[in-house]
Amino acid sequence: MRAIRDALLTDPRLRAFHAGRSDDLPPLYMAYLRKRLGRYAGMLTDAGLRPVQPEAVALGRVRQAAPA
Repeated sequence: MRAIRDALLTDPRLRAFHAGRSDDLPPLYMAYLRKRLGRYAGMLTDAGLRPVQPEAVALGRVRQAAPA
């Protein structure tokens, strides 16, 4: 939590992500996700790790996946 707090003070990309002004996943979170995924991290591209925010779907910026 301290790392995130410190990054919020110094990283404008992280602040933009949390404020909803950017859909780009900050490097701090990208590294965390890749570490958590371990050996499976290589199976996903950076785009595959990007969260889909409901607001982006509502605004038509991304398409929602069709139900299987």
